[in-house]
Amino acid sequence: MHGEPVWDVDPEEHAAQLDTVLELTEPESTVLDLGAGSGRIAVPLAEAGRIVIAVDRDGEALAALGERAPDVRRYEVDVLDPSVPLVPPDSGVIDAAVCVGNTFALIREPSSAASLLRRLRPLMAPGAVFAIDDFPLAGWAELIEGNWQSGVSDDGEMQLVWSAHENLFAVRTGEAIDPECWELMPDDAVMRLWTLGELELLGMLTGFSPPEAPDGSSLVLMRAAEHRDVR
Repeated sequence: MHGEPVWDVDPEEHAAQLDTVLELTEPESTVLDLGAGSGRIAVPLAEAGRIVIAVDRDGEALAALGERAPDVRRYEVDVLDPSVPLVPPDSGVIDAAVCVGNTFALIREPSSAASLLRRLRPLMAPGAVFAIDDFPLAGWAELIEGNWQSGVSDDGEMQLVWSAHENLFAVRTGEAIDPECWELMPDDAVMRLWTLGELELLGMLTGFSPPEAPDGSSLVLMRAAEHRDVR
């Protein structure tokens, strides 16, 4: 994926996301964590009795996860690489999948997101939930309120730069701030502020229901359709 997230999930948001995934699954359910990192979600899910498959391209992060939760099955792979399996062999049916910590926002091309979901859908049980952060709601709400305008923050510690053509943006901090440059550059960690409409279209193309956002969950959910065959 392109770069790394530029902010962390706060404790309240983390708790809400974890509680929602636990409510949606049962002990011994198999949960796939895409972009698991060092295990913010994977470790407490495993501690709560879920069978967790943690997928990430960062081998060091997965190693740190393994030290915290040896029972978590770790799989080092770039989830956007269609040439490799999305999960390890003999993983069984996936009862829920999560892609949180702003990871889905790093998928800036809709075609890449569609490819990922198209590969994910056949692995999932009908009705199983795919969960991402609720930035399609929270991010746009902040934008409408005027909190995401292009500019340098009053304290000079952050610069927000938007694409002129798409809902793509980057947040620059530290030495990366350049008040003379308002174009997205190759070194920027570019992210996509997905819309609910875009996610609904992705679901239609890949076998998932329209997105829903339960109150207080800090998640957007898409459910696997009854039929697995997607063209």
